Amino acid sequence: MPARWFLSLALVLPIVSGCPTDLGDDDVSFGDDDDTTAGDPTIWQFVVAGEYHTCGVRGDGTLACWGRDDHGQASPPDGTFKHVGAGGSNNEAHSCGVRTDGEVVCWGFAEDGQLQAPDGSYARVEVGGWHSCAMGSGPSEVVCWGADFSGQATPEPGQFTDVSCGGAHTCAIDESGAAVCWGHDANDQSTPVPGTYVQLDAGGLHTCAVHADARGECWGAPWQDMSTPPVDVEFATMGLGENHSCGLTTDAEIVCWGENLDGQCDAPAGPYTQVTAGRKHTCGLTFDQRIVCWGSNDEGQCDVPQ
Repeated sequence: MPARWFLSLALVLPIVSGCPTDLGDDDVSFGDDDDTTAGDPTIWQFVVAGEYHTCGVRGDGTLACWGRDDHGQASPPDGTFKHVGAGGSNNEAHSCGVRTDGEVVCWGFAEDGQLQAPDGSYARVEVGGWHSCAMGSGPSEVVCWGADFSGQATPEPGQFTDVSCGGAHTCAIDESGAAVCWGHDANDQSTPVPGTYVQLDAGGLHTCAVHADARGECWGAPWQDMSTPPVDVEFATMGLGENHSCGLTTDAEIVCWGENLDGQCDAPAGPYTQVTAGRKHTCGLTFDQRIVCWGSNDEGQCDVPQ
């Protein structure tokens, strides 16, 4: 919300939430560390799904976004980047990127301060419904900005190794491996299951994480079984959408569960190095550094540019 962030206003207002998603999203590589393709604009380094749009970092560090662009969320700035995040909720979407010098810049919907990125040097940025968070490359503090009506942009103190923004909540992993969440919690999306985790991702109203022993774990809204990961699968990372969840397995395939009305859970065969989920679409980064997307394409969010 790699992510993940996505829920209707009807759900927000009565209970008042992705970073894609993943709604943000972490990249786990199973391939070689050979960087002979570095600088090649025809391949991709990273992909992230927003509410109705998708963004990616090309091999030469430039950004491309596609899909819905009514607020400019799919119109990235020029320059070279090392990370990108996309999100949005209730058709109010924004995106953020980390330039190669560590500066965070944002574009898209701006009425809640989403584009007011903090000064400083960062390694990654995660985008939620109406807020974003950034952190360094190792254990570091999390810095957030944007809408804070549920406390989603007010981080807990401490050093963290991972962070993800949901619709109106944020979750992170502290140095001990415990999940720590803040923000909206009406569906227990900010009440983690105890455990030692290595990665997590926040969706609109739920969160999923990977245990140190590669088991999947989810908490939050149970709709469409989106918070019930398969028990016979070993996971490397998670990527959450609005009402569906996906995981990258340790054998480099993608498995998804939850709502599948638009085929967002029908992942093509891999192998993959990354998974990210939007409102009703999902994308993966393949071993040969191609982006493949499936699910709803009503806004062109699955039409990966050449």
